[in-house]
Amino acid sequence: MRFSSLSDYLRLLERNKSLVRIPEPVDPILVAPALAVIAYRRGGPAFIVERPKGAQVPLAMNIFGRPSHIEWALGRHPQQIGAEILTALEDLVTPSLAALWKNRSQVARALAMRPARVRPTGPCSLDCAGGLDDLPIVKCWPQDSGPFITWPLVLTRHPDTGGRNLGTYRLQKNGPLETGMHWQIQKGAGFHYYEAEQRGQALPVTVILGADPVLMIASILPLPENVDEIAFAGYLRGSPVPMMATTAAHGPVPLSAEILIQGEVRPRERKEEGPFGDHFGHYSRKEPWPVLHVTSVRRRENAVYPATIVGPPPLEDALLGDAVQEMLSPLLKLVHPEVRSLWAYMETGFHSLAVASVMNRYNRESMKAALALLGEGQFSLTKCLVLLDEQTNPRDFDSVARIWSERFNPATDVRIIADTAYDSLDFTSARTHHGSKLVIDLSHPQGGLAEPARTGEPDLSAWAAKLGAFATYGGGILVAQCQSRLAQELMPELLNSPALGRIRVVVLVDSDIDPAHRLRMLWGWFTRFEPARDVSFSRVEMQGAVPRYHGRMGFDATFKPGYPDPLVLDPASEKEAQRLWAQYLES
Repeated sequence: MRFSSLSDYLRLLERNKSLVRIPEPVDPILVAPALAVIAYRRGGPAFIVERPKGAQVPLAMNIFGRPSHIEWALGRHPQQIGAEILTALEDLVTPSLAALWKNRSQVARALAMRPARVRPTGPCSLDCAGGLDDLPIVKCWPQDSGPFITWPLVLTRHPDTGGRNLGTYRLQKNGPLETGMHWQIQKGAGFHYYEAEQRGQALPVTVILGADPVLMIASILPLPENVDEIAFAGYLRGSPVPMMATTAAHGPVPLSAEILIQGEVRPRERKEEGPFGDHFGHYSRKEPWPVLHVTSVRRRENAVYPATIVGPPPLEDALLGDAVQEMLSPLLKLVHPEVRSLWAYMETGFHSLAVASVMNRYNRESMKAALALLGEGQFSLTKCLVLLDEQTNPRDFDSVARIWSERFNPATDVRIIADTAYDSLDFTSARTHHGSKLVIDLSHPQGGLAEPARTGEPDLSAWAAKLGAFATYGGGILVAQCQSRLAQELMPELLNSPALGRIRVVVLVDSDIDPAHRLRMLWGWFTRFEPARDVSFSRVEMQGAVPRYHGRMGFDATFKPGYPDPLVLDPASEKEAQRLWAQYLES
C-alpha cells in the first residue's frame, strides 16, 4: 500500500485498532515521551495527543512501535526487501532477457527511483506565526537541555554537485526561529556542510516533519554517501516520490510533508548543544554544534507532528534499526562475499557491538573482512566487532558466548585499534570522536587454539565481599557486579586466579546491571567500556611493536568518573503517563 502522507498512514493504524487518540491536554515536556516509553515496552498502540499543551498541532508518537506497523509502512517484511534486492542484483549482474523478466517487478521499482515531476504548489500553505513555538516539540528526559525535534527529515544538497541527502539528525530548539544541528561524523549532510563551510557559504536546509512513512524510514538508512535516500524511497514504494517546488535555494521537497521548516546553517558558527538522552541509554555530552537559522515554518491545514524517544534499549528505534538491518545487511555479500551474515545488537545501541559470520578461504581472510567492514560507511563507527565461522548465527548471543568460551585464544584472536574515529554519542572516551576499536576473531576452528582449554567451575568465594551478583554465559564468560573504585584492584586478581576455572573472559559491571538479565547485561557491558583503556589480559608481551595477549581477557565496564548519568524517567511525569496509559491505551 502506498501512502500520500503521514496522516494517511496514521488513518490506517487507526482502522487497524493500532492507534489511540487522547483528547485531553498532555504536556510534550516529559509526559508524552514517558507515555511513549510505556506504550512501546508494553506492546501498546501508537497514539495522537490531539491537544498538546502549549502547541497548535497534534502530536503523534510510537508510530513504528510494533513490527506490524513497519510492515504496513513498507508493504512487506523488511527481510523480504533485503532478499528481493540481493536476488535481483545477483541476477542482473549479467543481464539477460530471462533475468529481466524474472525480476520485472524489481526493474519497475528501480525505474520508480526517479522522483516524480515537481508540482508548483503543495499542501504546506499555512504559516506558523509562532515559528517553532507552535509545534509540540518534546523534551524526553529530565536532564535534557531543552526540547528537541526527534523525528526530523533533514534535506540538504551538495554545494557543487547538487546531490541530495535526507537524514535524521536531532535538532535542539534554541528559540522560535533557531535550532542546533547535530550532524554526527560520517553523516551525508555533515559532508555537505563541510564543503559549504570550506567555501565560506551558508548551507540551505529544509526540515520535513511528518511524511510518507516510507520516506521517514528511508531517512535513517545508512546508504552509501552518494546514494539519494529520496530515490531509494521510490524503490521501496514502487512509485516515484512526488515532489513540490519551494525556493530556488532549497529546491524541490517531498509533497507528503506535514510541516516544512526552511533556513540555513552558516559557516563557522557553533553553539552549545546538549545534553540529550540518546540511544546508548545515557546523556550525551554538551558540545558545540552548528546552528540552523529558520526563515519559515509552514504546515498543512490538519498537520500532525511526529516525535520519537530514544534511550535505554529497547525503544522504538530498536525495531527500526533491526528493520534497517534486515533490508540492507544482505547486500554486504555483493561487496564482501566472505561475509555470510552480519548483525548489530540493538541491546548495545547498535554501534557498540556487531557480530559477523565469515568464511576463511585463505589464512586470516576474516581479518581482511573485519578491516573492510570497519571502513564501511556508518559501520565504521562500530566499537566491537566479533567474527564467527560461517555456520554460526551471529544474531544468537548464546552461540556467540559458547564459541567465545570454547575457541578464544587472545594471542591470536584479539586486535585493538587505538586512536581512531569514534561515534559522536559514545561517552566512554576522553575526547569526543576519538577512541579505539576491538576485533575478536573466533572464526577459526577449535583445533587452532594455542592455549590449553581451561576446566573447572568458577569459585568466587574469595571475592564474595567485593563482588555482587554474577552470571556466566557460554560456560566461559563471567559477568559480575563490582563497585567502580574496586574494579582496577580486583581485575588483575581475577584474571590470574586458578579459582576461576574455565572462565576465559571476565566482565565487571556496575550494581545497576543485573548480570543474569540478558538485555540489561549486554547494554551495561558494551556501552560502558573503551577498548584501549578498559580491556586487560592476564599477561601482555611485546613482539617487536606488536602486543601479544595471554590468559584471560577482562572488560572493566564499571561506571567511570566523567561518565554521564544513565537515563531515568522523571517520576512525576511517569506517574501521569501511567494514568494516561490506563485511561486511554491499555486494552
